Formats: sequence, structure tokens, C-alpha cells
Amino acid sequence: MRGGYGLFYDWYDSNLYEQTLRVDGTHQVDLVVTNPGFPVVEGGGVSLPPSVIRSASLTQPLVQQASAGFERPLTPGLGIRADYMWTRALDTLRSINVNAPNNGVRSNPLVGNVTEIQSTGRRASDRLTVNLNLQRPKQRITANVSYQLQRARNYADNATSLPSNSREPEADWGPSAQDIRHRLTVSFNAPLFLGIRTGINLTASSAAPYTVTSGRDDNGDTVFNDRPAGVGRNSERGAAQFNGTMRFTKSVRLGGAPPAVPGRAGTPVPRGGDRPVNSGEAGGSARHRMDVYAQVANPFNYVNYNQFIGNQLSPFFGAATSAGPARRVELGASLSF
Repeated sequence: MRGGYGLFYDWYDSNLYEQTLRVDGTHQVDLVVTNPGFPVVEGGGVSLPPSVIRSASLTQPLVQQASAGFERPLTPGLGIRADYMWTRALDTLRSINVNAPNNGVRSNPLVGNVTEIQSTGRRASDRLTVNLNLQRPKQRITANVSYQLQRARNYADNATSLPSNSREPEADWGPSAQDIRHRLTVSFNAPLFLGIRTGINLTASSAAPYTVTSGRDDNGDTVFNDRPAGVGRNSERGAAQFNGTMRFTKSVRLGGAPPAVPGRAGTPVPRGGDRPVNSGEAGGSARHRMDVYAQVANPFNYVNYNQFIGNQLSPFFGAATSAGPARRVELGASLSF
């Protein structure tokens, strides 16, 4: 049995501070044009005063973490381990448009949107991980099966993301972009035949969340992230993911004087940083060795769909805009001497 608890502090990243210096309405100008003409832009729309990014009086974010777990053998060479991780963060950084219009009127008409970085956010995550490990040293076989159940929630996925309605920022509490509920990982390493060794790693995970938006600027703040009534942030799920790699390697001895083994009659004892190598290591006792390998990425050629469209006005609403790489085979060799 094991457990622990810790307090940690997050940073105010330099790139956030840099944005408050650059996007100040003078050094870097961010202009927003409302109701622009289309397809002819000239003569249409109204240009707002420059928008700015600034920081409020910040408090350093505090992160609390607690964990508990156990580990025990089931049979010789087979063991199980389970861990639970509890994380809560207070005063995390998020942004609010403090110059959002109220019934079409902005409190400060001399500027556009004022993205103010505040330490008023929070985040929470719970993660349970169960591992089953198999080790057979004599057969040079290792295997691992890991399952993870997770839940992660926050107000925003980065410090400059604005809520759908800056006058009701608490409504954006919901799943984070990292809220992958289920994840299964399998790894296996073993010798095959003719000196060939294989390594297999496979990962399957449930879908990541994405947000459904109305496709309109319903509250008039010029930020098109408004959601339909009753729809929460990151309330929809994309597609499950399945990926992995398979690697096959073979070591070929190329000759050369074998390294000395200390303690064996007639062989010198190595000095300094020389490391003895015995004949039981991969490649035998030859000093020169070539390793030939074949590696297959996404071996089952599974289509992993990504980046789903949440805009309800889009004809492609609910469809993916990209996919992960297809199967790829790589052949190579390396020399050791």
C-alpha cells in the first residue's frame, strides 16, 4: 500500500505576459469588424476600437494532489498494481471579456474586447489506473496491460480562451479537452524465431469532447463561441481512437575481437569506463553488430477521425475535418562497434 499528498503552484507563463505587452491596442492592433459586407467587403461593416489583452491582479494558482495505490504479486512473474490520483486546482488562470456588451452597449466605448486574464478559475481531475504485469526473464518475455478511467473538468483549456458569455463565465464549467474517459494500453515483448524479436504496443481510447456552437454571435460580443440554450461546453464526443506500433528486430554478428570478460583466464580486465559484455547479450560475443528492424505504425490501418465541427450552421456539422496517419512501414538498420 502507498499514498501521498502534495501542494504545488503553477506558473504565470512568460508568453501570457508577453501578450499583455504586445496586444495593448498600440504595439499590436487587433481590429474587429462587425457585420462586414460579403462578398464585397468595401463599404460594409463597422470597425470596433482596438481590442486588448491585459492581466488582473493575479494570485498564484494552487494545485493539490493526493494519491493512493497498492501493488501485489498474483503468481511468480505476474503482478497487479492499482493507483488513484485526485487533483484539485484553485485560482487557475482564465480570461473574461470585461468589456462585453450589455444589451449592445459596452462599458468602455473607447476599446473593443478586453480579454482580462484572471486567477478565478479552477480545475479538477480524478484518475484510476490498473496495471497487470507479466515478466518471464528466462524466456525474455515481458507484457503489460493497463486500463485508465479518468474524468477531468475545468473552465477553459487555455488561459486566453473566452467563455461563451463573459457575463456568465461559470456556465463554462465542464469537461476539459483532456477528458478521455477510457484508455487501454497493451505492450508485449518476446523473441520469435531465427533470432527475431518483436515489440508490440497498442492503445485504444474513448472519444475526446468538443463543443457545439450556434454558429451565431447571439450576445453581440463578436466572439463566435455561443452555444445553444441548455448545451454545455464540451458536451459532445468525437470518435474513439485506436493506434499502435509493431517492431521486429534481428541482430547480426559481424565478427571482430570479442570483448574481454573479467575473471576469465587469459583475458585482460577492462579499465576505466570499459563495460564487460557477456555472450548472453543480444548479438552474441562479437564486438561488431548490425541491428536490422522493421517497424509498422498503425498496423491495422485504423482511421482515427479528429477535429469535429461543432457549428450547427455548418453543412458539415458533426463531421471530422482530419484524420490520423495511415499505416506506415519503416525499414532500417544500425551498426554497433
